[in-house]
Amino acid sequence: MAKRVALFLPSLVGGGAERSAMFVGEALERAGYAVDLVVAQRSGVLLDHPFAQAHMVPLGTLPPLLALPAYLGYLRRRRPDLVISFVHSANLLSGLAALVDDTPFVVSVRSTLRKRRRDQWWVRRLFGFGLERRLYRRARFVQTVSRDLAAECGALFGVPEARSWLTYSTVADTATAQPRTGQVPVLPAAPFLLSIGRLVPIKGFATLIRAFAAAELPREMRLVILGEGPQRDELAALAASLGVADRVDLAGWHPAIGPWLAAARGFVFASRGEGLARAVLEAVSARLPVAAARSVGVTEGVDDGRLGRLIDPDDVAGFARAMEDIASRRLAAPDPQATAGHLARFTPEAVGASYVAMVEACIGRPSCVAD
Repeated sequence: MAKRVALFLPSLVGGGAERSAMFVGEALERAGYAVDLVVAQRSGVLLDHPFAQAHMVPLGTLPPLLALPAYLGYLRRRRPDLVISFVHSANLLSGLAALVDDTPFVVSVRSTLRKRRRDQWWVRRLFGFGLERRLYRRARFVQTVSRDLAAECGALFGVPEARSWLTYSTVADTATAQPRTGQVPVLPAAPFLLSIGRLVPIKGFATLIRAFAAAELPREMRLVILGEGPQRDELAALAASLGVADRVDLAGWHPAIGPWLAAARGFVFASRGEGLARAVLEAVSARLPVAAARSVGVTEGVDDGRLGRLIDPDDVAGFARAMEDIASRRLAAPDPQATAGHLARFTPEAVGASYVAMVEACIGRPSCVAD
């Protein structure tokens, strides 16, 4: 019988962590492990993903932090050999479950830990990092997606090097994906600058809209932002107040971004911190000129500035100049050879192999029967 790995998520909202979980599950299944996709809430735009359809184990409809009893019930009923949890609320539940259940677990940390207080997860606003520091001591590994994030986990969670596992995210599952029949996007006919991400304050879209309004750009140039989130109305109001509502497109979430990347003039990204900025890697992979924030998990995406321009996250004037330089082609696409060398560490093969190696380090090879 194959060893079973549970991938535990709060929901399937469609962010980078959720998409990565699908990729990890497929890689582990190919390696011979049985995989459950456990979700605290059966919700999100990725519910119809083929892997989710085949492997999803929903715990209910309660908010994730209220799902501990149902999660413990799953562990006792299904007895997975290993749990890999994604996103901070699921990580916390795995740590709490370990107080009463001996199932081995890995905590996957995929977002910067040091944030402005107003951007910080409410649990950390109340308790700091002390609670997670204690709970994650039982984790087999704390897995991260960038070297800067690994350093943060070491400093804030007290994770020793022996229990830190760095595995990058891959971009091939999204950057090269094409839309399904009936989902072909309507792209702007005019030239446009592109940004991608969940519409939340830490992503810095307000900075980009202000920069776009301040920049001296051709009248036909547009700013397209792909993503959904609670800040949509606020961003739309900001664009209207600055007189650029007719040139800023809040285009919503799209499962396949290949056509947008292929059509964009360039890519701009003002996030104050990430785990690893997949959107930036997707833009570099598409060989677009990139202007990105100098922040955790972003600088590594452009190879510390060698494949794109780095700007302080809240520097409106700096992003405005970058937009002007992209529009006028003064900021060019990165060198193909340098891009290929940089992206080699983010290939599906390299990333998938690293996840399989991590699982083998925790519970051994996929089969319970010795080779």
